[in-house]
Amino acid sequence: MSRLEMDVRSVIFIRRDNIGDLVCTTPAIRAVRQRHPGARIGALVNSYNADAVRTNPDIDEIFVYEKEKHSEGKGRLKVFLDNWRVIRRIRSAGYDFAVGCSYGYSARTARVALLTGAKTRIGFSSEGKTTAKALYNLFVPPPSVPEHEVMAMMRLVEPLGVKPPAPPAPPSPHSPHSP
Repeated sequence: MSRLEMDVRSVIFIRRDNIGDLVCTTPAIRAVRQRHPGARIGALVNSYNADAVRTNPDIDEIFVYEKEKHSEGKGRLKVFLDNWRVIRRIRSAGYDFAVGCSYGYSARTARVALLTGAKTRIGFSSEGKTTAKALYNLFVPPPSVPEHEVMAMMRLVEPLGVKPPAPPAPPSPHSPHSP
């Protein structure tokens, strides 16, 4: 067993995208919960998608930030200060692992992973971008061929000892469901 598989006490998932992308991350969160039932699992989500996971039993803590475009009546500085308070709460929670959940490399998600203060930050590598090495310190190769968002997120949690599910078998030629 690798060091990561033995010592997963707390993980925060960072999902900055819309509702569908967040929902596609929940199988990876569930897989981490099943593999590490005693781990504290958090999620950083935006105010627009937070309700999609608010009652998810696999998530212990939800941290909600606000995108400026979703913050009617607030100025840019107020949104920034509110979001900085969210990051400070995450940092004080002391997560060991941060998983930057984006399909492929996202510099913004990687920066947020660094801001969490997590010792180990997992994300897709960026080919040829040196800044990624300062932001993530455990890389997963980006998808080499298009794959479903759920499978991409499952690959991101493999360093935590989670094995992705096997792809479904094609129907047998003798199956009533074959063409």
